[in-house]
Amino acid sequence: MYYPYLKQSSFLSPTELEFYKKLKILAEEKGMVVFAKVRLADLVWIPNNYKLFKFFFNTIKAKQIDFVLCDAETLEIKSLVELDDKTHDMPERQSRDRFVNKVIKKSGHQFIRCSAPEHVCAQF
Repeated sequence: MYYPYLKQSSFLSPTELEFYKKLKILAEEKGMVVFAKVRLADLVWIPNNYKLFKFFFNTIKAKQIDFVLCDAETLEIKSLVELDDKTHDMPERQSRDRFVNKVIKKSGHQFIRCSAPEHVCAQF
C-alpha cells in the first residue's frame, strides 16, 4: 500500500505564529498557557449513550480551535480563541464558523473571536 504523506514544514501559518507569540506573552502574564490547533472534540463532549452520538461526534471530530488558554497549574480551560484572519471571509468558512459558534455557546466555554492578541486580553 502506498502512503502519500509528507512532513509539514510548519505547525502554524505565518499569521498564526505571529498571533501565537504575542498571545503567549499576554497569557503568561495572567498565569495561563496557550495550546494551538486543538480539536473541538477534545474541548466539548457528548454522552456516549446519547442515541445520536456518532452523528454529533462526526460533526466536531475534524474541527479545530486555533488557540486554547488554560490555567498554567491545573490546565483548566479558561477560554477558546479563534483568529479571524482573511480565511474567515470565505463563504464555506463562515458556515463552519457559525456551526462552531453554536457548539461552543451550548458547551458554556468562554469564546473569543479576534484579529489581534490585544483583543483577547481586553476580554479578561
